[in-house]
Amino acid sequence: MSVVPASFAIHSIAISKDRRLFVADRGNKRIVVLTIDGEYVETYGGDVLSSPSSLAVGGDLLWVTELLPLAVTALLST
Repeated sequence: MSVVPASFAIHSIAISKDRRLFVADRGNKRIVVLTIDGEYVETYGGDVLSSPSSLAVGGDLLWVTELLPLAVTALLST
């Protein structure tokens, strides 16, 4: 079992077709990925995201809107 990162603030959640949860963690500039049961899978985006705010899944892409700077980024979700 993996461990969820120490702390994260939830700003948005999206669920992919393979039932992974994507959590926008604006305060830590990242997306936290969890199983549908809440187990930690991975963290990414910290090197390319500055303030992930909203999430949406479309096909194999995870769309991320950011507060500052105003931007929309597409990341692979599968």
